[in-house]
Amino acid sequence: MSKNFICTVKKLDHLICNANTGSAQDLARKMRLSTRCIYNYINIMKTNGAPIIYNRSRKSFIYQKSGNFYFGFSQLTEVNSAING
Repeated sequence: MSKNFICTVKKLDHLICNANTGSAQDLARKMRLSTRCIYNYINIMKTNGAPIIYNRSRKSFIYQKSGNFYFGFSQLTEVNSAING
C-alpha cells in the first residue's frame, strides 16, 4: 500500500464524515482524480467495512453509521495493562 493511497483514503474519509463530497464528479474534481478512481476508492473502502452510501438530499457520500475509516496500528490499553501487570 503506497503512502499516496493512504493519504487519498484519509482525505476521502474526512470529506465523507463531513458530508462534503458532492457528487462523484464534484469529488473527483476536489481530489484531482478521475470519477472512475473515486468509485474505485469508495468500493475499496466498502469492501473493508465502510458503510458508504450516496445521500441525494445532502448531495454527498456519507457513512450510514457514525465512524471513521482508519489505517494503521491501534494500541489496546486493556491488553497492555494486563500484560505489563
